[in-house]
Amino acid sequence: LRFSMTQRALSNRLLSGDPSAASDLAANQAKLEDAFSTLSSTDARYNATLETGDRVQRLRSAAQQLIAQVKPGANQAKAFDDWNDQLTATLDFIYFISATSGMVLDEDYATLFMIDQSTLRLPRQINIVGQLRGFTSGLRNGQPITDATRNAAQSMFRQETQIRQELLQSLKLLRRKEPALTDRIEPPILAAIQSMDLFRRDLTSLLGASDGVINNIDPLTAEGNATVAEFFKAQDLLQDALHNE
Repeated sequence: LRFSMTQRALSNRLLSGDPSAASDLAANQAKLEDAFSTLSSTDARYNATLETGDRVQRLRSAAQQLIAQVKPGANQAKAFDDWNDQLTATLDFIYFISATSGMVLDEDYATLFMIDQSTLRLPRQINIVGQLRGFTSGLRNGQPITDATRNAAQSMFRQETQIRQELLQSLKLLRRKEPALTDRIEPPILAAIQSMDLFRRDLTSLLGASDGVINNIDPLTAEGNATVAEFFKAQDLLQDALHNE
């Protein structure tokens, strides 16, 4: 998930006309291939038990096709949309594994909700924030701000709000019976959400520029990267808490 999201953002940046993204894109591609190799090895051992069929190979083949289409003259918007579809398929795979492994059937209240958060709620939140980061990576200084650009951002903002509400509701339900546990896992999630609010504010401000042109995009891109990193930190801490239950 992490490397696929980064590949989406860097591909969008490169296709926007920023050649400096090429080296980072190649480095991340190597990491993504390594991750798929590890996943394929694991899948070979547990394929029958988890009923994964050819899902891993389909994800890997789709990623390779997306990587191959990032070349001069490629349609930037289509490439970004295709990566979004790939990330959705990846999230579906993560949840599928949680179901076939029996994780989502755990009878322990706390464990059940942490599994819900770590395999569904938080990954979805990370993905939509990563989508906004990737969208921002494709903006360039001097680029005219069109209604289509503003509408695309607003659509993602609405999705983020809905997904966030579902994540917070899951935490609220966990708190009913496990307040001490919630006190441990909730702060990094709330901190990441606070960073998202600042990122959203700054992106909205940039797209509302009175001169109708993108200016000073680099700090916003860095802010998006930092926000995604905060959500991954929250995910890592949640996974640690789940393993300790």
